[in-house]
Amino acid sequence: MVDRIFKIILIISALLFLEFGYFAYGQDSFSVVDSLVGKRVVLYDASGLLNEYGPYMYMEQKGKLKVVKDVSQYNQAFDNGRVLEVQSQEIVKKKKYLLLTSDGISYYILIDGKKNYLNNVRSYSFWEDKLSYFQDNFQLFLIPGADAEDHPSNHYKLIYWSGFKMPESFTTDVQFFYYESDILGSDEANEKGAERSLPSEAIRLNASKYISKETYNSLVTEYLERKENERLDSLADLRPIIAKVLHTYDAKNTYKKVDITYDDGDDNEIRLYLCNTTVKYGKTSYTFSGYSLGNDLTFNDSDLKFINPAESDYLKRRGSNGISVRKKIAKDSDLEYSSAKLDSLQAELDKLYQKVQKMYSFYDKKKIFITGHDYVFGDYGQFGMSFELYNCYSQPIKYVEIKMAPYNAVDDVQTDDMGRGIREVRCIGPIEPKESATYKFEKLWWDERDIIRRVDIIRVKLIFKDNSSIIFPSKSKVDAHRSSNYSLLDMGITE
Repeated sequence: MVDRIFKIILIISALLFLEFGYFAYGQDSFSVVDSLVGKRVVLYDASGLLNEYGPYMYMEQKGKLKVVKDVSQYNQAFDNGRVLEVQSQEIVKKKKYLLLTSDGISYYILIDGKKNYLNNVRSYSFWEDKLSYFQDNFQLFLIPGADAEDHPSNHYKLIYWSGFKMPESFTTDVQFFYYESDILGSDEANEKGAERSLPSEAIRLNASKYISKETYNSLVTEYLERKENERLDSLADLRPIIAKVLHTYDAKNTYKKVDITYDDGDDNEIRLYLCNTTVKYGKTSYTFSGYSLGNDLTFNDSDLKFINPAESDYLKRRGSNGISVRKKIAKDSDLEYSSAKLDSLQAELDKLYQKVQKMYSFYDKKKIFITGHDYVFGDYGQFGMSFELYNCYSQPIKYVEIKMAPYNAVDDVQTDDMGRGIREVRCIGPIEPKESATYKFEKLWWDERDIIRRVDIIRVKLIFKDNSSIIFPSKSKVDAHRSSNYSLLDMGITE
């Protein structure tokens, strides 16, 4: 019977010879009775053995060993899987006995060469040692089928070896119990306490999947560092990444398929969210995508200047990771920037409108009707004059007749190369009240010798729709009605 108890442990010893990459098998059995002493053992087929080997079972009664006549009363004590302590080998009246204890009761099994008990006995102590070895040296189990390109620590689950279960027959191997943990991010962390059967063959093949505590600690450190970097990256993704266009550049609109030109000196800011890396003929190039005034645009690396230079490398490293967050941040930030810019432009327009209103109020008050004039140059010394006229009167102007005189460097009236001096032009309206009109007269003079230094307006006649008229007969009279003779301060306009 005792021989039969130890059969289970033979199978379990197939688990753990990790130093050579496989598990020992058959090391939980016994070849000699002497090797049982001091071990914890388990019987197989215990109930059958009791009936067969009952005459060899003794118990101490009043200081003497007496054979157990009815062994059935001890079926529970010798049930399959029950652990028995082999205390010692005793010699009583020249007979050898094996002393076993279970639940505080001592049993003596006669050692007789006629019966082989060892085939029915397995070493429970052997598997306890193996379990202790697991607990002391190994913590992680490598998950099969993990993505090889992913971070190594994602391939592992933490395992706590908590015990083992002896099988009920020789045909079943030892079963281990373990607890899974999500310390390394396992998706199956809820399976705590799940019982798993680990057949010896499978364990022998997968022995390399167990790693040491040192490796485990290294992986935990690596994993935590990666998680911290991911956290920092996630925070960085929440900040808008801003760059400016360095020079004149045509940016491609991602969706509208049109080019938008940024001229040198433009103050437009770009909110970037993505860097695309391209390798061609061994050369790496980068293009950045971002929002500018509501447009989703693409820019070359060399055409941008980052407000924070480190963010260029950040986008290159991140690639498409976190793109959805960065894109939303970029779009929202661009909308905020665009709104602020439009508000600023609107404020400037409002100020400009107020200045214009003051300016035209001044024109109406002072009856200023010449609000601009300039030279119009052509080829071979030919030139003329242009005028901007404003109707500061209450009725439409039909015609404006303007007489001009060219002067040389000594302030005398000068004729041109064709003998032409004073010229008069007619501007044809109508010009409605409080409205302006522009007129251009080319080739009034031909001065290829460059003798004429200036042209003065020496007379103006305004002819209204009712054919009434007003004449300004001299330069001084005309100058009083020209805007260029007044400053912004004269008009009540400050910067």
